Amino acid sequence: MNLWFVRSLPNRAQNSCPKMEHKMVLDLIKGLILFAFGSVSITLLTVAIRLWMGNREEYSHNRSRSQSLLKVIRGEVPTEFDGVRDSRVAAGIAVDTSNGSWKEQGKLSAEAVSDALR
Repeated sequence: MNLWFVRSLPNRAQNSCPKMEHKMVLDLIKGLILFAFGSVSITLLTVAIRLWMGNREEYSHNRSRSQSLLKVIRGEVPTEFDGVRDSRVAAGIAVDTSNGSWKEQGKLSAEAVSDALR
């Protein structure tokens, strides 16, 4: 029995080059990293430009409302400003698991942020 068609098929083990495949994978990873860093840098540039060209008065009001960046991140922005309920702060209630009490939560509203970033 003569299997001539088996000999005519290319031998993949001999034709594939592991160095070439390794280089292609590294090039792909480099491309993905460059794309990610490019996207992040464009986003940060856009935010910086919007902050620079935004409403400085509203930005300073938001800074005085929030008091610190940590309070903004933790959702602890006070809902009263100068003794009056501040409509620019979205308010809520959370349960403090350490002692079971209710705790006021506040974050800057979308309107307050968008007015500062016009």
